[in-house]
Amino acid sequence: MFSIEWDKSLSVGVKQFDEHHKHLFDLLNKIHASVIGNSRQDDLEAVINELIAYTSYHFRAEENLLGVRKHADLSLQEKEHEYFTMKVLEFKRDTINGKMINSTELLWFLGNWLLHHIMDVDKRYSTHL
Repeated sequence: MFSIEWDKSLSVGVKQFDEHHKHLFDLLNKIHASVIGNSRQDDLEAVINELIAYTSYHFRAEENLLGVRKHADLSLQEKEHEYFTMKVLEFKRDTINGKMINSTELLWFLGNWLLHHIMDVDKRYSTHL
């Protein structure tokens, strides 16, 4: 398992979104700490709920600005955000149904998605914004 820290190589050149991304890394690391510390399933579910709420806020902000600036990759952003939300909601649904979350799978998905999304998709808007 891993934890990851935001650094300048992950900057998208928009201060507001860099701050959002830092917070997303903090949430990922909170999930990591919860898993490593063998926290209760309820604790993990609480962090997942926080992640869902915060990503919803971040995705809306990003999509709104890209829409205003008529960025060509807006539809790609929307699809990526929709996929992420769907996957995280699947983990949430598992907790609601009493199924134990596969924490390794959760961390692997979150870490890989976040790094890929910032480096490959979000970086595309850096010069446009």
